[in-house]
Amino acid sequence: MSPEFMRLVIYPYINYFIFLAIVIVFARKPLREYFSNLFNSFKKNTEDAQNAFDQAEKTHQKALARMDNLDREIQEMKLAAEKTSELEVRKIKEQAEQLSIHLSKETKRIAEAEMNQATAALREEMVRSVMAKVESSIEKKIGANQQGGVLESAISNFKDVKTNQRV
Repeated sequence: MSPEFMRLVIYPYINYFIFLAIVIVFARKPLREYFSNLFNSFKKNTEDAQNAFDQAEKTHQKALARMDNLDREIQEMKLAAEKTSELEVRKIKEQAEQLSIHLSKETKRIAEAEMNQATAALREEMVRSVMAKVESSIEKKIGANQQGGVLESAISNFKDVKTNQRV
């Protein structure tokens, strides 16, 4: 082996192996810790990502279940609202019919009361009118002496007629 061959081929390998031995001796522990920490970091990040994915999957499933429940609850609320509105419509109709009947009866009662008042006032007016005509007729036909007796008898007859009509 020639010195040139040794210098160009063998010495660089020897230098490389010496350098490698020095690096292994001095850098093994820090490199091992670095790669161990890197591996643990990757492992922890992977586990965290898996946990986050699992949690997101659970949340997604809960959201889907909640959506299904919301659709069902909306349908139930619609049905309940329809039933309630139908009951309210019936109740309002019944109240309107009762109010209509009450107003009809009340109107009829008021009309009858006004009619009774008008009839009574008309009777009194007729009696006054008839009495006035009778008095003037009597004054013309009968003398002053006879007028007093006839007038008293006519007044008592009208009073009897008036009381009989009220009863």
